[in-house]
Order: sequence, then C-alpha cells, then structure tokens
Amino acid sequence: MDTFTDVLSFIVTLLTILVAIPIGVFIPLFLFPLIPGAVASLANNPNRFQPEKNPSVRNYEPSTFGFFTTLAPGQVKLIERGKRFIGGIMRFEGHSFAGEQDKKLARNTHGYWEVTKTNGDGEDTHPIPKPSWEKAKKDGVIGVLLYPVKWIWWKWKRWVYELTGYVFTGFYPFQQVRVETIDRYKKIKHADGSEEIVYIADYTDHFRVADFQFPVIIPDADTQDKIPVRMIVDTVMRCFNPYLAAYATDDWSSRSTTSIGDAVTHYTRPRKLDVVLSAESTGDVRKMGEEISQIGNRTIPEETQTPNNIVAFGFEVRQVLIPDISLANKADARRLGDVAFARVDRDAQVIRSEGTAQGIALQAKAVTEGGAAGMAVLLSERNIKTADVAGDKAIVVIGGGADPFAAATFKEIKQINDNTKGTSDGNT
Repeated sequence: MDTFTDVLSFIVTLLTILVAIPIGVFIPLFLFPLIPGAVASLANNPNRFQPEKNPSVRNYEPSTFGFFTTLAPGQVKLIERGKRFIGGIMRFEGHSFAGEQDKKLARNTHGYWEVTKTNGDGEDTHPIPKPSWEKAKKDGVIGVLLYPVKWIWWKWKRWVYELTGYVFTGFYPFQQVRVETIDRYKKIKHADGSEEIVYIADYTDHFRVADFQFPVIIPDADTQDKIPVRMIVDTVMRCFNPYLAAYATDDWSSRSTTSIGDAVTHYTRPRKLDVVLSAESTGDVRKMGEEISQIGNRTIPEETQTPNNIVAFGFEVRQVLIPDISLANKADARRLGDVAFARVDRDAQVIRSEGTAQGIALQAKAVTEGGAAGMAVLLSERNIKTADVAGDKAIVVIGGGADPFAAATFKEIKQINDNTKGTSDGNT
C-alpha cells in the first residue's frame, strides 16, 4: 500500500511539474502581449544611443538590450549566448537554411547556415520553428518528458509573433541578438527630385539575404594619364551565408568597400582617361561593371579567387551600376575644359579655312576654263558685291571682300544718275 501511495504521489508531483506549473506560468505570459506596447518596450535596438545630429560619426556604444526583435522579409539575425553562436532566425519566402533540407549538415558548420531556395516538397525556414518530436525521442526519456513544455513554449512564442510581429530571442543578458558595425553610403532623394549620397556609420543587428543596394564612392581612382577620376559605384549585393558574414571577417561592410575600390582601380589604372570617362555613355561601362562584379562571383573556384573576393565572407555581387564618372580634381576639370574648347575652336577654324579655300579654287577654275569671259564674270560679281555694300545692306559672299573706296564711288555715281534721271523726266 505504501508503495502504491509513493508511486501515485510521484505521478501527481510529476504532473504538477510538467503541466500545472507550466500552465500557471504561461497563462500570464499569454496575456502579456495583449498589453499595448509591452512587447515593443522590451525589443532590441542597436542604435538606441545614436545622436540624431551626426549619423556619419559612430561615437556611441551599441545597445544589446532586448528580449524581442523584429524581422523584416529578406533578413537573418544571429542569436548568441555569451558571444557564442546559438542559431539563426530568418524570414525569407521561398528560402531556407541548407541544413534544414540536408540533414547531413551539422549546426556548428557554416554550410548549415547557407541560404538556399526551398525544395519543392520542403518548408521555408520559419522565425520560430516547431520543436521536433523525432529529436525528442532521440533524446530519450528526458526529451520525451520535456517535449510538452517545449511545445507550450513554442506556442507562446508563435502567439507573440502572430499577434505583435516580434520574435522572442531569449532572456537578456544571457542571450541576445548579435550586433555588427556597419559603414555605408545611403541615397537620399529630395522633394525636387535630386539625389544625395550621405555617409552613415552605425550598428546593425541583421544581414540582408535578399538583394540590397550598397553604393560606394571612389574619390580618386587612378588612370594611365595619372589624372584621377571620381566614381559612384552602385553595387547590388546579397548575403548568402550570414554565419560567414559574422565570423569569417571582422567587418564585412569595410572589407566590401575596400574590395570594390580595389576592383575599380584595377580597371581604371591601365586605361587612358578618355576611355574611362567615355565608359559612362558607351558599352565600356558594362565591361567595367562585369570586371568589378568578379569580386562577388560565386562560380569562380575557391582556389582561383582573388584576395579581394567577398565570397569568402558570405556575400555575392548580383549587379554593378555606375551612375557617375567625373574628374576628381576641379583644377583638372577646368584645364581639360580649356583644352576641349581650344580643340573645338581649332576644328571650327579648319572648317572655315577649308570652305574659303574651296570657294577660291572654284573661282580660279571658272577663270581658267572661261578665259576672258570668266574673268569678266568674276569682276562683275565683285562689282555687284561692292554695289550691295554701297546700298543699305551688306551680304557676305565667298570670293573676296568689297572695296570700300569703290563702294563710295559707286554711291556717288548712283546719286548723280538718280538726279540726272529726275531732271530729264521733269523736262519731258
């Protein structure tokens, strides 16, 4: 009898631990997200202490506080416990972590966290994955007994996510979202339609596994003529492996900027200035973009990749746009502008000289072929031009200028003839 009582007492105690206590704890937790602003007040914000006046200076410490976080489409966030990687959460339709499709990949390898398209019969990675019953059974009796608690805990996190859009990331400060430094340029479009590119230095808590723009300003890329050019390179990138982005380099944004700058200089340095500048409006810009994009080409074998390749730390280049190429120094621009105007003026003078020479050649040909008659025609044409100058208008005709002294004489003769004609008419 005592044995039966002991067994029954043990079962009741076990049920209390596994069911009653969790339910008593979880009822307040399920009610918590219904309080307006309660979850948001406990969410992380790595730039919580950022001054509003100068976003280009990172003179503040990042905030790591947070029990919850938001997760926009195309983002991955990494969870750490004491600077040790625990796992990743992702929201990206049609995609999943490679390890969730290939069960041979271990969670502690970078291959597991590569973002790939979901197989036809697979499921997308969910920010809050359901606990695995199969894994619970593999863990033995303890795994099976703890599964109901894990299931209720999962239900609560899903409830919070569906209700508020926030993902529970763990109990701070023991567990938190990884924060990275990021230096970047950002395009700002003004009301008048103009665009401005500003430099921003702050912190981020996510990696973009969908396409994103990463503009870079190259202030002075050398050319073969030793005249530097300023370029804006608008790179479309994607993080295909957030684990590598976080742990295979110390600062992915700075390394990406340096790699893009190195690729630009590698293209411009062996080329003449006019070739580089004309690339803005010719097919050469495509060639330039293709060469720059090689730093993020995943099809290149690892053993032949260049040192500036960004694939090594989890990024690939999808497209390269070059919206602006100009001279880096204003003095060079003025000097080359003067040279350009001088060349235009020189070409215009050459054309005018060629026209004058052609007119003279035609006149000489007419005199040669026409003999005395041709000479008489030429003299008559000159007299007609002289008479035009003597009148109220002046017409420039190829073949020589009018003689001002002859024009004055013709004007006097014209007046005498008019007066004589008037007197004769009056006597008639």
